[in-house]
Amino acid sequence: MFLLSIIIPTKNRSDFLRDNLASLSDDFLLKNGIELIVVDDGSVEDQRYNNKLACNQLESCTYYFQDLGGAPKARNFGFFQSSGEYIWFLDDDDFVSENTMRQVIEYLEKKPSEQHFIVLPCRKIFDNNKYVEIYPQGDNNNFETYRTKGHQVNTSCTIFSRKVINNLNGWDEILKTGQDTDLFLRASKISNVICLKTEPIIVYVAHSDRIGKKVFKQQYGKLQFLYKHWKTLSMRRRLYYIFTFIFWVPLLKKIMIK
Repeated sequence: MFLLSIIIPTKNRSDFLRDNLASLSDDFLLKNGIELIVVDDGSVEDQRYNNKLACNQLESCTYYFQDLGGAPKARNFGFFQSSGEYIWFLDDDDFVSENTMRQVIEYLEKKPSEQHFIVLPCRKIFDNNKYVEIYPQGDNNNFETYRTKGHQVNTSCTIFSRKVINNLNGWDEILKTGQDTDLFLRASKISNVICLKTEPIIVYVAHSDRIGKKVFKQQYGKLQFLYKHWKTLSMRRRLYYIFTFIFWVPLLKKIMIK
């Protein structure tokens, strides 16, 4: 059994995956009880070949393929194949320094309570190379804050105990969007949130194929999310989602950017 399982879904972005995996040291991963699991969600043949090739460069990495199930299903599949005491869901374009991993491992080796999840600092990189850094604070990371204001960082900056993911039955594979928010809400109902100070996780948020660019899918997902969490969300949060849906805020942002 590993201490930590890192699960990376990917689809037709072999360049991102290659650069991500190339930044990791096999010796470090094996020495510290870290396994990598890459789940390819229906990449085309040449991309699939490149993904396998990138994974084969690391002894600690295992490659799986599934036929277009979507990222939540890929993450759930990776979880069921994993054996780590703790689970870290990364995207294929995220970057984690070895120093950050070392700090995480040192904390996990202290065997904190199983009924919790850990949030880490984040550096969001935008199209114009500008970035913003977010350092999660305890007062802003709990169920009451999430239901009222939302979460500070995404799941790429979050490490869950295996017990929490099991109790949640994993990711919601039905939701088209908002899967991160959904997972944070459900997890914070049953567990505590711990804010760990490390170097920020590098997260790119402006790629052309990100979900935020798919306006109709995002709008439909918003309705799904509201229906599922209507009783959980605060009135302030409900009004926020209703406003952004009625005024097609994602579309307005897309038009303004152009």
